[in-house]
Amino acid sequence: MIREKYFSTEKIKRFKRISYAMVMLSFLMTFMNITDISSKGKEADIDTLRIGLVTQFKDQDQVQVFNKSIILGFYSNDIWLPESTIFSAGQMFLFKPSITTYIMSADIYEDYETAKSKADLLKADGFTVYPSLIDIHTWKIFVETVDVQMTLDQIDTLYDIHFLEAPSNKERIIMTFDQVEGIILDNSLHKVVIGTNDKIGDASVLNLGKATYRGKVEIGRYGKEKLLAVNIVDIEDYLYSVVVSEIYASWPIESIKAQAVAARTFAIYYVTVAKKFPNEPYDLDDTVNSQVYKGYGVEDRRVTVAVDGTKGKMIYYDGSVIPAYFFSTSGGRTEASEHVWSASVPYLKSMPDLYETEPARAPWIKTYTPAEIESALIKRDISIGSVIDLEVMGYTDAGRVLELKVIGSGGTYILKKETMRQWLGMDSRKFTLIKPGNLPFLRHSVISGKNYVGVVDYSDAYVISSSGKAVKFLGQKDQVIVMSAGNIINQPMISGETGKFILAGVGYGHGVGMSQSGAKGMALADYTYKDILEYYYKGVEVK
Repeated sequence: MIREKYFSTEKIKRFKRISYAMVMLSFLMTFMNITDISSKGKEADIDTLRIGLVTQFKDQDQVQVFNKSIILGFYSNDIWLPESTIFSAGQMFLFKPSITTYIMSADIYEDYETAKSKADLLKADGFTVYPSLIDIHTWKIFVETVDVQMTLDQIDTLYDIHFLEAPSNKERIIMTFDQVEGIILDNSLHKVVIGTNDKIGDASVLNLGKATYRGKVEIGRYGKEKLLAVNIVDIEDYLYSVVVSEIYASWPIESIKAQAVAARTFAIYYVTVAKKFPNEPYDLDDTVNSQVYKGYGVEDRRVTVAVDGTKGKMIYYDGSVIPAYFFSTSGGRTEASEHVWSASVPYLKSMPDLYETEPARAPWIKTYTPAEIESALIKRDISIGSVIDLEVMGYTDAGRVLELKVIGSGGTYILKKETMRQWLGMDSRKFTLIKPGNLPFLRHSVISGKNYVGVVDYSDAYVISSSGKAVKFLGQKDQVIVMSAGNIINQPMISGETGKFILAGVGYGHGVGMSQSGAKGMALADYTYKDILEYYYKGVEVK
């Protein structure tokens, strides 16, 4: 387990040589933020996940699948039961909600071919007819109608097929292909799930036009008028996409492995322990509310190797899986869970994050007018009149703002913890507030190598940069970033402006758990993925 011993004497010396007066100039990456924390996880074994494709395939009038073939089937007790393989000469299947009135056969057919042969007889007589998949090995024939009784009188007993009125059904979907062909997916008993035999390389891939996906896809109405697509995918296949969507494939392999284990653990926790979407037809979605998931098209060979190299590995605390939160960049120190959400969790504590060699965003500057802050509050039905002032009410030990008081002409409102970051669109809460009239500190006391205490004027000071070159301290930079023994401190070098509130900060994300930028730096310093994970999540075991 990695503890303070991993900041060995030699490595601390090396960092100090480039750190105490170090200007950090460039940053590189994007990421996610998560807004909830739940109870302790339990060990679990799960093979497949249901991922709501809400980014591009939610509330759709139609969903298209561009494959030569699809396989209609069902899941029963987590076992895939293929029903029929359907081919499209035009390589396109169109799914739409079915709101038409139908009569249906009383007779049941065991397979698509038999139901289709009966339907074709009625089609030849001018009726609009579809084979309909009702359940496992259960097919019927559906006939469109605008007058049930009239159509029953015309068609009943024709070709020895007996008909009755089809019940109304808010789950029913129609799948059409090759212009004249179609199948009704009833979905009243079990949802039809589609797979494919079409492959890209060794992977069976469904092409939904905007994205491609491994595994299978369930297209349903779920009691609504429009459609949603849900990807049912093996957890390791899911990680091939998630990991490359959350971290750069070019980064050191041990940092990618660390990301893979954290992402796997996060998913398992929120599927088996604390349901993230208990009222939805999926376990996780494809956004930052869960983990970013873009499907097969973004996969990268290096990431696939890293995922395979950690297959089944997860993070445990006291024998239970944890919600393995991660984020982009801490700006020098991670944050304790209680300072971001509410619960104090033993494995989510504030830790020095001095290996962030290539953070996503730092230093950053955000400027707000009083009207913009007022508008952000009004969007949440909070009215305090015209914004007059902002006041920082406290900092965490890691340097993040705990509370931000907004003072208005008609009252005050205190933005607490993550609320301020989300409502105001901050990169992080590790910032200095610069109000109108504020001036930067340009002089600072220092101790030289001979213990001489003196004063440095920043305007004429030079430092040794990370490249070993002497660089003018201020130059053209808005703020100076200096690394201490246990944090990174940002010193704004800009003055306040009339009618504006300026936030000068570092870091990106909520700051709890594993820093992705820090994981990269640790991997570059030859730490293994287990070392990385056991550093950021205190007292855990990776197994």
